[in-house]
Amino acid sequence: MKLDVRDWQPADDAGLVAILSAQMRADPGWPPDYARGGDLAEWLGAPATLGRWVAIDAGGLAVGHVGSAPVHPGPLAELWQAAIGCEIDRMAEVCRLVVAIQVRRHGISGLLTRKALRASIERGRFAQFGVIGCWTTTCSIRSVCDLCHKLRPSFDLRHALADAP
Repeated sequence: MKLDVRDWQPADDAGLVAILSAQMRADPGWPPDYARGGDLAEWLGAPATLGRWVAIDAGGLAVGHVGSAPVHPGPLAELWQAAIGCEIDRMAEVCRLVVAIQVRRHGISGLLTRKALRASIERGRFAQFGVIGCWTTTCSIRSVCDLCHKLRPSFDLRHALADAP
């Protein structure tokens, strides 16, 4: 499958809302209830003030989206801060990752996530994931933790978790 990842444009919203609408029909739990009753395009983009990207198929249709947002203080941010020794204002959260149901299992989420990670690094921020609720995200976090350990040998996830509120 030939894809291009580019910066989000307002004209992408119609296709992205169609992706979210199909997702809502397939999964009653996502997007969350509070988003379902409002403007889905606004919900998708609201937190992503550091950047947004879309995956575009060969026909020019949006098939995926990811954003990057500032990290706000809280328990997860403090966990990351303790784990990597990075100030919260130097972190970015990878957020609002969504891929059209019909094109899943083609590596699109990885492609989008790498774009958000690369953009964060280029801006001097450490990218983190705010959601730990699925197996693939947990694996990604473990990979990041392994990288943290290589970059900072004193890094110990168990210790960081124990110190987290």
